[in-house]
Amino acid sequence: MSMSELRSCAAEGSDGTRLKGLVKAYVPICGAAASQRPYGFVYSPGRDDQGVYLALVAFGERHPRAGTRSVYERAHKRLHGRYPDQ
Repeated sequence: MSMSELRSCAAEGSDGTRLKGLVKAYVPICGAAASQRPYGFVYSPGRDDQGVYLALVAFGERHPRAGTRSVYERAHKRLHGRYPDQ
């Protein structure tokens, strides 16, 4: 995956998620439009003594059917300890 595949997450999503400072990549990683890539990774960028890195926060469906949590909701829970609707 190249850095050009990464997109900033919305600081505050319409679904109540708060993912400020995180980045996402659509899967499969290819040149297709985002609408053709149903899954996603959400990463937290960081830096340490060895350089810049991406820590995986969540993986899942971007816009699943009702009853399934989206990758963005899963990332929100990892960061804040609860889903946005709780």
